[in-house]
Amino acid sequence: MRFIELPCMLLGCGAAIAAICGGVSCMRCRGFRIRDISCVKWFMRKSGQDSFDDFDLLVHVHEMVNLQMKQKTKLKVRVTAGQQVAKTGKSSKGIFQCSLTISVAQGTQYLLVDLITESEVLLAQLKLHVEKDVLTQKKAQEKVYPMKERAKGCPLNPTVRLTLCQSNERDLEDPLTESLLTGKDPETVMLMQQKLIMAEEEVKNHDRRCRESMSEMEVLMQAGGGPVETFGSFGSTTRRYCGVMGPPLSRRFFLGIWKDQQEYEGHVDAQQEIDVLKIHSVQADPGRSDVFVISYFDQHRVSKKLTCRIIDRPVKLWVEMLHLIITKAHEHHRAHKKDKKLKSGRD
Repeated sequence: MRFIELPCMLLGCGAAIAAICGGVSCMRCRGFRIRDISCVKWFMRKSGQDSFDDFDLLVHVHEMVNLQMKQKTKLKVRVTAGQQVAKTGKSSKGIFQCSLTISVAQGTQYLLVDLITESEVLLAQLKLHVEKDVLTQKKAQEKVYPMKERAKGCPLNPTVRLTLCQSNERDLEDPLTESLLTGKDPETVMLMQQKLIMAEEEVKNHDRRCRESMSEMEVLMQAGGGPVETFGSFGSTTRRYCGVMGPPLSRRFFLGIWKDQQEYEGHVDAQQEIDVLKIHSVQADPGRSDVFVISYFDQHRVSKKLTCRIIDRPVKLWVEMLHLIITKAHEHHRAHKKDKKLKSGRD
């Protein structure tokens, strides 16, 4: 029996070792992480080994800055956090304006932002430390990040413009922005909040007035302007500045097209004016993801369209911001008519 017992023990140990090795390799193949075990994950967090819990990160990829490719190539941006991967659509101009939501698991050290070709060739990479570079940002803020070249044919000095925001942290304590953003989806809330906060600061610095004296319409008009490409005959495009102007600079609210932002801020006559109260729809072009269409009635009640291609912000943000401006303009018009009636009644 002793002669039989020893070989059996050896065989049993070998089988156990083989089972463990096979299980570990299988778990590796399936992407198993030690933190997938709940008790281990809890211990790593409580002991201070891991400094943060799982969270969702909203990464808005604006554009590649000063993109200079030797040849026209369709590019994409890939964002990786551990085993989680998200990608933008293709762009030959480097303008993406795409929001990506990615889950960052506890213990993930780096967030990788890759500039890749259509065939997944890595051109440039940005490596952000999750704890130091991502979690330290208390508010969503648009930033330009330098990237490192990883292949030949990469644009010179590749840089990417990003906005990072934790999806579960929305700072809507400001009553001015809170009243405007209620009911919007998370991506739109983040982008609109960022734009409105920047507009508030610009109005405040320009007019040298306290925050309480600003109206929602002033902030919206400041946030609702930006560069676009307008379409001409035979599909040609021209870069212009699209903005909204109203009282006290103008008797009425109108959406105008200027040559550039300097002409808009200098109160030069617009090349084209559209009465905001006569705009009956603003919507994304279903066939082109980077185009939005403004439908309106001209002074002869003829329905017309203004087609614009985005440059500095996504279509969704243009559409939502213009919707807000149109709504507020109608409210202002109704309130003005009501005041006139009250005054005439008193007289």
